[in-house]
Amino acid sequence: MGVMEILCDLLTFGIGTKTEEETAVHIYVILGLLTDAGRDRDVIGNVVDAGGIECLVKMTRSESVLMQAEAFLALHLTAAIRGTDAEPSLLKANIGEAITEFLVASPQREIFQNLLAIIGLIISSGELNSRLSEI
Repeated sequence: MGVMEILCDLLTFGIGTKTEEETAVHIYVILGLLTDAGRDRDVIGNVVDAGGIECLVKMTRSESVLMQAEAFLALHLTAAIRGTDAEPSLLKANIGEAITEFLVASPQREIFQNLLAIIGLIISSGELNSRLSEI
C-alpha cells in the first residue's frame, strides 16, 4: 500500500469518527499532505466522496481566521482539481450561503482572496453558476 492510499484511508477513517470541528482540522491536515504529495484527481475525489466538502464548508464558519482561510483554500483546490465532480457536494453543503455569510462579515484580505478564487471557479461552472444565482 502506497503513502497516498494510507493517507486516504486515514482521511476516510477520520471523517467517520471525529466531531465536526475535529473532522475539519483532520481534513485540512490530510488534504495538505495529499496535495503536497501530488495533485491527484483520485486523491481529491476521495476527499469529495468521503464528505470532505461539507466539513470544509462548515469550517468556513469557524471563529478561527486561519481555519476560515484554509477552508476556502482547500475548497478552491478541490473545485479546481475535481471540477464538475465536486459540484453536487458544493451545492449540498450550501457553498453559496457560506460565501454570502462570509462576505457580510467583512473578511480579512487573505481570506477574501481565497474566496475570490472559488468565485472564479463558480462563474466558469455552468451548474454551480446557475444554481447559486438563485440565492
